[in-house]
Amino acid sequence: DIFFFLITVVTLVFYMMFQIITKFHYSKVLRAEKLTHHTTMEVIWTIIPTLIVVMIAIPSLTLIYSLDQHTGRPGLTVKIIGHQWY
Repeated sequence: DIFFFLITVVTLVFYMMFQIITKFHYSKVLRAEKLTHHTTMEVIWTIIPTLIVVMIAIPSLTLIYSLDQHTGRPGLTVKIIGHQWY
């Protein structure tokens, strides 16, 4: 399940990279367009990764804090003494 998602993302990234390389390779005949200050595109590529990180962080933090709850008295107590250099 997660492996399929990983393969899909990697394939999509490599496909886009290949398309960009073939479209914008150096050529004396063809020149690439110069985009400057395309605010809508900048907002989109800032917001989408932020939303992905938030979607990953919320379940992770929920799980971390749910595992940190103390149940009271532990069933087993272990005392460990460590000595350094001898």
